[in-house]
Amino acid sequence: MKIGIFGTGMVGRTLAERLITDGHEVMIGTRNIENTLANTKPDVIGTPPYKEWQEKNEIIKLGTFADAAKFGEVIFISTFGDVAIKAIDLAGKENLADKIIV
Repeated sequence: MKIGIFGTGMVGRTLAERLITDGHEVMIGTRNIENTLANTKPDVIGTPPYKEWQEKNEIIKLGTFADAAKFGEVIFISTFGDVAIKAIDLAGKENLADKIIV
């Protein structure tokens, strides 16, 4: 199954790793791909930069929230709570239509 995950933090990464292990295709969505990959500092809870993790998990795709919404049959929202609504808006209503959203 194709699964989109909104959020590049620890929760999104953990879900992605497990879902890939279970045989699913996964794309993680972010607000801005260039900024996500350019970041060299740990996040607010100490999670290493996404780029370091991505290099160890090359099978997991990275795209925008809209890309991940288009890609996934099922969408997991794993952003910080205050960003979730913005991520959904950026994904686009048309990309989320008829999708299972968790």
